[in-house]
Amino acid sequence: MEVIRLHTNNVSDFSVLAELPRLREVEIRDTLISDYSVFEKIALLDFLCIGNGAKIKSVSELGGLSGVSYLFLDDTTLESLEGVENMPRLMGLSIFRTAVRDFSALNDRAALPRLNGLAISTDMEQYLNTLDRDDVNVASRDR
Repeated sequence: MEVIRLHTNNVSDFSVLAELPRLREVEIRDTLISDYSVFEKIALLDFLCIGNGAKIKSVSELGGLSGVSYLFLDDTTLESLEGVENMPRLMGLSIFRTAVRDFSALNDRAALPRLNGLAISTDMEQYLNTLDRDDVNVASRDR
């Protein structure tokens, strides 16, 4: 199995995902997940989407996701991008409708050499002055 998509369910324990050696994409929305450590155990994980109310304050809660290229944390309680610098393959980051107000964690080009896309809400645009990269395309939207 290479792709898992779970939407609107009462699952809270995702530890079984670490036993799927070919898993590349995980999308979970409207679940009861609280322990994100399983994701760093998925060796081939390239795409991770956690959304719709997930309780996560910082990217660092995800552990070391050095192989992830695309990270979507839309509609979560995310407040901090701390930890994103440990994701050297990251190309796209979506943090639409979160509480992130500081984008400076994205400024280290050496740590994030492939980052070229950032999706945010229009209300977050006022904080873009903390982003000091001209090689990242920022897309903002209301919905």
